[in-house]
Amino acid sequence: MRFLSGVFGRTNGLSLLAVVCALTMPGAAQAGFDYDERGNAFVTGQALVSFKQGTSLLTIKSILAKYGADPSSIQFVDPQTAVVNFDQRKDVLSFCQQIGASSWANAAAPNHVGYVYSSPNDPLYPYQWGLAAPGAKTGADFVGAWTYVQNYNNLRTGTKVAVIDTGLDLRNVDFGSFPSDASFLPFNSNIYARMTFTNATPFAVPQLNPPTSGFAPGAPWDDFGHGTHVAGIIAAKTGDNTGVAGGAGASILYPLKVADRSGTYTEANLAAAIRFAATNGCRVMNMSLGGSPGTNAFAVTNAVMFALTQTTDTTVIPNTTFKGCVLVAAMGNTGTQTPLDPAEIPGVVAVGAQNPDGTPTFYSTSGPWITLIAPGGDGGAGGGGATNNSGQIFSTYPRYNVSMGPPLIPNPAFTNHSYMSGTSMAAPHVAAAAALLLQKKPYLSQAQVCAQLAMFSRHVAPIGTLTNANGSTVQVPDTAFDNNNGYGRLEASYLLAGKQPTGNPGIITGIPHVFPFSPRNEENYPATGVTLPTTDRTQFTATGLDTIDIVKGNASNFFRVTIVDDQGEHLRSAQVIAHFVLLYYPAPSPGVYPSGYPGETLNDIALSDLGTTGDLLSNDCIYANGIFIPGDYSNCILQVQYKVQNAVANNGTSLKPNTNRVVNVIVK
Repeated sequence: MRFLSGVFGRTNGLSLLAVVCALTMPGAAQAGFDYDERGNAFVTGQALVSFKQGTSLLTIKSILAKYGADPSSIQFVDPQTAVVNFDQRKDVLSFCQQIGASSWANAAAPNHVGYVYSSPNDPLYPYQWGLAAPGAKTGADFVGAWTYVQNYNNLRTGTKVAVIDTGLDLRNVDFGSFPSDASFLPFNSNIYARMTFTNATPFAVPQLNPPTSGFAPGAPWDDFGHGTHVAGIIAAKTGDNTGVAGGAGASILYPLKVADRSGTYTEANLAAAIRFAATNGCRVMNMSLGGSPGTNAFAVTNAVMFALTQTTDTTVIPNTTFKGCVLVAAMGNTGTQTPLDPAEIPGVVAVGAQNPDGTPTFYSTSGPWITLIAPGGDGGAGGGGATNNSGQIFSTYPRYNVSMGPPLIPNPAFTNHSYMSGTSMAAPHVAAAAALLLQKKPYLSQAQVCAQLAMFSRHVAPIGTLTNANGSTVQVPDTAFDNNNGYGRLEASYLLAGKQPTGNPGIITGIPHVFPFSPRNEENYPATGVTLPTTDRTQFTATGLDTIDIVKGNASNFFRVTIVDDQGEHLRSAQVIAHFVLLYYPAPSPGVYPSGYPGETLNDIALSDLGTTGDLLSNDCIYANGIFIPGDYSNCILQVQYKVQNAVANNGTSLKPNTNRVVNVIVK
């Protein structure tokens, strides 16, 4: 088994913290990297700076020169964010500390690096249990999904999908043949991209010898092996009697190379790739990679927010604007509750890994930001899985030598393929399902796709319940969730059919379905759950997904929910109210409580789907509003009840009210 973890640690001033057995990881302690105070690796001499709007380039260069930066080497990631170069590590860290509250910059941080997640390899559809219908192994049933999509395997008729990774074996027969010119315009292939974002010189090591003749410098050749495997799960040609099948074989593939031959990428490269994909019409992005927690990855977060609100592909259906890109990211292979970017960023579909029996894998990172799980592999012979590696994920692999080593294959003839395991393999199953869904229904917004991935998954956790003060309970729709499985397992056939899997707990139809999971109010969650004190529990509490969220006291917080109809589509109209109940107040002395306690506290606030919060789009099915939480409520626990009334489904059907969905929030 081969994995790469996204968790960095500092060991004797060197590199990574291994978190599961039989892991091999690229060393961060190589030339070109330093460490911040937390031990997180960053590019030597590089900082990311977010400049305040209106600051001129002349002013920027003048100020940076005073701090010892090289004003001639500024590289802009977006109009307000740039990579700034210094001579030494201490200059970077000192600079970032000093300008935190300056009049010309919003934020600064070292240009941290992250690593792709990975594991072993192999070819041909009989080896691809992840795409198969549930049987001896619990696959995601792409075979059933294909029956709902016309031309599901016709080249260049599908969704534009960016694989932001280590590049691609551009000559691999599973992706078709195409002209070897610099433009990479598709001929008989679904490969469309020509971008590489890493500054590493490809293939300088003699044994790395891809057939690059005929391709312009900068072609995104995969010199590591990871990106080719991930891309094959999504977009290998299907039904062509060659190699393996892809979950969404008609997709137009954009292999954007951000990581070098060690599997290492920078936040600047990742942010640039996300923006490139969004502005070039990629409706889906797969990111089987992740960086260290707590690195203040504002460049990546800003790029994600840009992509979530990007309008794309307006020519596919006349007079139709497509709202937002679907960003899919691997949770990571830490085996613990470790928030890693980009998976933990609000709005990203965060994917954990499942074993062939459908249970979460031992290595899959968990946490309340997870969306769902998908086939990721059991780790193989080296990771406690099947000794013949049949429990791993089989996909495409470079035909030439790469840093990850030779392919792991069941037959010496399968040299274009390999087995691997990891959340890196789980994420592209979900990205492929999203691409298929958008191929069938290209009018869906990003928020609708996210809601449908949750709503039509195979729920594993029990449905959440409300317990009233008198002890009576009631089930809450759409709350079957836990930190290991998310909303459940991917079943692509039900997703494309637009219905919940038979046997899902608590299926309720004819109501608006409320998902307060994405985006969230805050990115930071407690490492462990918080138990509501029983002494002050005067109303009712929730179990399941809605246990704890975090908001800020003496500040305005944007409360956001995604609301869809039974088919997971946009409502024609609805009245959405956020109603607050004070559940717990840490009284400084007996009998000292805020006004209105126990019971209702803040005024009811209406949420709207009008895009008024700055990072939302009009009519994308996200309802939101900014709500001020007084400082008096710090360390209190509030319950937010989302009441949806007068809702009309996309097909014109009137829906019954849904007044049960709640979120318990801690005020910090």
